[in-house]
Amino acid sequence: MSEPLTALVPIPLLEELLARALAAGGDFAEVYVERSQSQSVVLEEHQIRTATHAAGLGVGIRVIKGTEVGYAYSDDLEAAALRETAQVAGAIARAGGGAKPVALRRRARPDRYPVELAPDAVPPRDKVELLLRGDQAGHQADRRVIQVLGSFADSRKEILIATSDGTLVDDLQVMSRLNFTVITDDGRGDRRTGFHGGGGRVPFTHFTTTLTPEAAAREAARMALAQLGAVA
Repeated sequence: MSEPLTALVPIPLLEELLARALAAGGDFAEVYVERSQSQSVVLEEHQIRTATHAAGLGVGIRVIKGTEVGYAYSDDLEAAALRETAQVAGAIARAGGGAKPVALRRRARPDRYPVELAPDAVPPRDKVELLLRGDQAGHQADRRVIQVLGSFADSRKEILIATSDGTLVDDLQVMSRLNFTVITDDGRGDRRTGFHGGGGRVPFTHFTTTLTPEAAAREAARMALAQLGAVA
């Protein structure tokens, strides 16, 4: 488990950033902290062709003055860099209102999409196994299936928002998807493609109980096979 975002940008620093952002006379300010990571695995020709991993971390600060908006962003979480970011965002206002102290209060949020087993916590080999199972099922669906392509992608996004009205709230957003594409050939030059997959803010077990790779690949094969011989 990674450390909470408030360990990277402590609450006292968030309060200071909001005060600095409002120092030039802004009406409202907010600090948005995001940490994200994503993974993907792609299968083609019975084997894994690519596997990727990406990560991001940054802070955005927005200041509103009347109908105007100032915004600045930093991927450097050092306090000095964030203070400068707050001043840049606050430069939209020129009233010279002086620093306004902000006291943050954590606000509870509803757990709208609980995920017990997040896909990013699952070993890559388990995701590879899903694709290999779908590959086998797709090819076994019919002798006219000539190629199966599969992919599994997942992402995890943590956000923390602090606003000048004292609100402090966080959220965790997990997303994953399993896809299969099946190509068929009737042997006379008529090639058709079928695609099926699914996912969402679901646990990894969704792909072993609800949308299995076998079911997804067979449905993609069914779609491709149904188009063979079709006319406009």
